[in-house]
Amino acid sequence: VTRADIETQRNRLFANIGQRNTHELIKIPAINDPVQDAAVGIMVSVIVPYWNTYPEALTYLAYETVNRSLEQGLGPKSAIAFSMLGSILIKEKQTTRLGYDLAAFAVSITERFEDPYYGTAARYMFYNHVVFWKKPLRWGLDNLIQAVHSGIETGNIQWASYCLNHYSMRLLMAGDPLESVKEVYDKYTDVIYRLKQDAPLTFFNPPRQAVDNLLGLARDNTLLKGRAFDEETGIASFYETRQFSAIGLAYTFKLLVYTVFKDFKAAWNLTRKKDCETYIRAATSQFQPYIGLCFFGIVLMRNFHRVSSQEQQQILEKTEQLIEEFGRYKAINPRNFTMMHRLLCAERFRITGQWALAADSCEKAIDESRSNQYLYFEALASELCAMVWQDRKKEAIAGEYTAHAFRAYEKWGCLPKLDQMKAAYPFLSSGPEKQADKTGTGTKAVDRLDINSVQKATFAISSQIRPDKVL
Repeated sequence: VTRADIETQRNRLFANIGQRNTHELIKIPAINDPVQDAAVGIMVSVIVPYWNTYPEALTYLAYETVNRSLEQGLGPKSAIAFSMLGSILIKEKQTTRLGYDLAAFAVSITERFEDPYYGTAARYMFYNHVVFWKKPLRWGLDNLIQAVHSGIETGNIQWASYCLNHYSMRLLMAGDPLESVKEVYDKYTDVIYRLKQDAPLTFFNPPRQAVDNLLGLARDNTLLKGRAFDEETGIASFYETRQFSAIGLAYTFKLLVYTVFKDFKAAWNLTRKKDCETYIRAATSQFQPYIGLCFFGIVLMRNFHRVSSQEQQQILEKTEQLIEEFGRYKAINPRNFTMMHRLLCAERFRITGQWALAADSCEKAIDESRSNQYLYFEALASELCAMVWQDRKKEAIAGEYTAHAFRAYEKWGCLPKLDQMKAAYPFLSSGPEKQADKTGTGTKAVDRLDINSVQKATFAISSQIRPDKVL
C-alpha cells in the first residue's frame, strides 16, 4: 500500500460524501446486493487482524470498506469500518471534525438497523478510539461497560472483551488511584478469561501486570513478570505471532515503570531495540501509544548527557519531532495532551540549558496534570521541576517540588516509589507534610526567584530561541 493508494481512497471518500453533512448519510439506501454485502463482511472481518499485524494496510482497508458502503449501500457491518476510519482521520487537524462525525455516524448505523451485535463494536470504537480527542479520558467509560453487557447478550463476545479490556486500561492511563485500578482488574479478570477471547487477553495482561509492579506486588519493580504477565516469554510470543500492537503495548508500560522508578539506563536499551517506536505506534488511534511516545521522548532526553555527540543530535531531532507532534494533538484536545507536551518541552529545555523555560514548562505541566487528574504526570512533572532547581543549586525550592511529587505518588498509591524517594531524600521520612506545599501557598516556586535574575536569564535565552518553538 502506497501513499498514492491512500490519497486515491481519500479523494474517493470526499467525492462520495460531496456536500452532504455526515448526519445526512443515514439516508443512503440499505445494501441489497448480496455479493457486495459479502465483500463488506469479509473486509470488516479482517480489520482486527490488520489492526494488530498489518497497520500499514489498515488505513487503506478502512477507506475501501467505507467507500464501498457509501457507493453500494449501508448495512450494520459497515459500522465497524466507519468507526475505524473515523478514529484514523480524527488525529489530523484538517479532518478532526470529519473523523469524529464518521465514528458517531457508525453508532447511528447500528441504531437504524436495530443491530446491537454490531452496535457493540461501533460503541467500542467510538468511546475508546475517538472521544478522547474531544473529551476527558474518563468520559464514556460507562458506555464501554454498557457495550460489554450488550455484546455478551448478543453473542458478540470478541468486542465485549475489547470493551472490558480497555475500560480497565483506561483507568490506569487516566491516573486513577492504583489500588482502585487493581480492584477493577481483579473484578474483571475472571470474566475476560471465561469469555475465552485470545486477542483481548493479549492486551489485558501487560497493563494489569504494570499495576502490580507499581503497587509493589512484583519481585522486580521494572520487570513485567508476575501473576498476570511474564515479559520474557510474552513479548517473544508477540514477536512470533506478529502481534505488533501487543509488542507496543508491553513496551509502553515498560517505559512507564522504567520512568517512574528512574531506571533510565535500562529504558534507554529498550528504546534502542529495532523498531521500538514503530511498535509503540502500532496500536492505531488508541490512547496508549501517546503515553508510550511521551515516555519514549523522556527516556531519550534523560540519557542525553551520557551518549555520543552524534546520538545527542539524533535525540534533539527526534524530540523536536515529538514536541511538534504533541503540539498538534494539544490543539485538538488540550485536556489529554497538554501535560505531555509541556513535560516534553520541559525536558528539552533542561538538556539544552534553558532552565527558566524548563521550570516554567514544568509548572504548566503540573497545573495541567492536576486540573485533569493525571496523578502520575503531576508527580513526574514535579520530580522534573525539582531536578531543574537542583541543577540551579536551589535546594529549598527543589525540596518543595520533591515533597510535592511524593504527595502525588502517595495519592496515586505507588508504594515502592515512596520507599525509593524516602531512601533518596531522608527529609521525606520525617513527614512531607512539614514541607511547604507549593499548591497551597498561591505562589509558584518560579516566582520566588529574584526578579532581576529571571529577567536577565530570559533576555539571554530569548535571543537564542525561535518564538514559534516556545510552545
